[in-house]
Amino acid sequence: MVDSIENSSNQNPGTGTITMNTLHSNAPTRVFWGRRLALSAFVGLILVPVAFIQAQQGPSQSAVEREAVHALARLEPRTGIVQVGARPGARILKIAVQEGEVVKANTLLATLEGYEQAQQQLALATAQKKNALEQRARAREKVKLERAQMDATLDLQKSALNSQNEMTKKKNVTAQGLYTGLSAVGGVAKLPPKDQIELEAALYLLQMQAIKSDLAMKELAAKTEQLPALRKLEDEQLKDGGTEDILLDRQIDIATAALDQTRVLAPSPGTILAIGAHAGETSTGQLLTMGDLTSIVAQAEIDQSDLSRIHADDEARVLIHHEAVAGKIARIGNLVGFNQMRSVDPRAVQDLRVVRVTIQLETPEPASRYIGMQVDVAIKPGMNSRATPPATANP
Repeated sequence: MVDSIENSSNQNPGTGTITMNTLHSNAPTRVFWGRRLALSAFVGLILVPVAFIQAQQGPSQSAVEREAVHALARLEPRTGIVQVGARPGARILKIAVQEGEVVKANTLLATLEGYEQAQQQLALATAQKKNALEQRARAREKVKLERAQMDATLDLQKSALNSQNEMTKKKNVTAQGLYTGLSAVGGVAKLPPKDQIELEAALYLLQMQAIKSDLAMKELAAKTEQLPALRKLEDEQLKDGGTEDILLDRQIDIATAALDQTRVLAPSPGTILAIGAHAGETSTGQLLTMGDLTSIVAQAEIDQSDLSRIHADDEARVLIHHEAVAGKIARIGNLVGFNQMRSVDPRAVQDLRVVRVTIQLETPEPASRYIGMQVDVAIKPGMNSRATPPATANP
């Protein structure tokens, strides 16, 4: 085509038309720009799909990891808010605490009708048990003294009976020998009848004394042998924890249960947050609200799409009245449900599928003054010592 243009004749310059020489001189410029346009078109065909693919894939993983996860949260004690109730239908005699008061476990919070009577019944049952224990203790001391006296007496009796028995036996043997000797020589027969009778009576009396002495020794031996069993039986009757104590303990348990129905005790240490009843009113069940304010958490609702980005111990910032409080993720829940908190921003999505995430605040202040407040939370994904670095793509 260029050759044809070169061979064509020149036109009259006065007509304003381009001559063949002019076209011939502009040919290299036209070729240059044509090549530039072709190269630009080729590059555009390559870059447009790449840009489209990047737009579909979104930002890089490192950028996503650096982006904070924002959510709504509610402030509450780490151990939760404790609702303390009273027996429904009972008249409230006294509220023993005030809002803001710090109490220990089992602190008396309120008393209900029948409290004084129940106290008296418990005091009576306790006094009866105490009296029974004291009487039994005195009885044991008395038995202890009696046993010591008996042991000493038994030793004396045994020694006296032994001596008496030996003496009686000797007298009996001597008298029997004399009587036998006199009878052999006919001396007894020569005595007057009265003397014979007296002699035989004296001999019989010595024999009876020997028998009695021997019987007393046997009785003392039998008593000594049975003494451990008798003392064991006495110990069983006088020991604590027997049937009488069981009965008295049951009476104390009944009185204590009746007293528990008329008083409300703190289930755990904490601070009184709100009192919902007053003295003189009839209880409807709810009495007061309390919680341990020494450790505060923010219960956040994290959208399910952000769960893969956060980990335990990730750093977080909780905004409380324009004051940022540092914290860390303490627990990530396992149950997905609908959100309970709503944003005041009308442009925000209201119905979400979320998971509860517990954020432990580093300091309880100022959160302890705003229990139940809805706050904003910003979690920094990957900002913890245990987070796994994002995987790099293979070249």
